[in-house]
Amino acid sequence: MTFEEAFGDKTGKITVDPSTLSRETAGSGTGQDTGTGDILLDWWNGDWYGWWIMTGCSGDYEDLEGAWWDICGAIDIGGDGTGTVTLWDEDYTKSEPMVSASVSLSDDGTSIYGTMTSEGGAFTDIALEHGDWIVDPGLVDYGDMIHIDGDYENGGDAFHYDIYLRPWGTYWVDVDEEDLPNLYDSWYLPLIDAEEPMPDSIG
Repeated sequence: MTFEEAFGDKTGKITVDPSTLSRETAGSGTGQDTGTGDILLDWWNGDWYGWWIMTGCSGDYEDLEGAWWDICGAIDIGGDGTGTVTLWDEDYTKSEPMVSASVSLSDDGTSIYGTMTSEGGAFTDIALEHGDWIVDPGLVDYGDMIHIDGDYENGGDAFHYDIYLRPWGTYWVDVDEEDLPNLYDSWYLPLIDAEEPMPDSIG
């Protein structure tokens, strides 16, 4: 490709080698970069960021109906298809997380990224069981996004939760303004613009 100044006489030439290019989906930023060569593990493993919301709240959580928070997470799945998911919102940290789950990954699903299923662990103060989470990225409206949903119930206290995550470094340019995390502009964007790694706490 040859470029010329609109006003002036400078010219320049750029050569593009297609063998060095990679493909990114809409909304992608830096994305995941684990480089194992396994399409499932390379897509799932790494740091994630997004938001989560509480609905159907009752008991002590009744006043939190519709409340939502930013959330970060780390997914680490091994070659045997089992691993962990750690999640923390604005009131938790990576070392003291909101969620610590054991998961399994299979190549069955509606997309090439398969399906992640919970096998155990804890969501705040309740246990996670096999199949409480069935996470299929092919069912989400946006590319490079996962949706985790489940139900919390502890005595008379209950709510439904929905968690939306994209790889750390992703620019959410394809998402409506009202669907952006609360701290997307003030906290997240400055960090990824500076190419900073995901912190262990939010804010």
